[in-house]
Amino acid sequence: MRPAGLVVLAALVLPVSAEAEQAESILGEWQQIATNAGACPTCRINFRTRDRGIVVSANNGWTATLERTGSTDLTGNGRWDPQGRGWPTGRAFTIRYR
Repeated sequence: MRPAGLVVLAALVLPVSAEAEQAESILGEWQQIATNAGACPTCRINFRTRDRGIVVSANNGWTATLERTGSTDLTGNGRWDPQGRGWPTGRAFTIRYR
């Protein structure tokens, strides 16, 4: 009886572990090459885990909380820094990574 119980447990754990491993593969700092706002060769984005999911923040003043919406998609809502300068200051936005 015990070996069968272990097999079922392993079958239930593997898909969850695979999804967590895939999500963790984007964690860390990345260079932002281009966006719909234009090129930014000095921009960096940082993906990290938090209580509510994955948080992405940029060194040019925005942060967003992401959730998985498909096997390869992350979407979320964010906001530009309210203490920033220029037209995006404090503005909300939606974001999607694929």
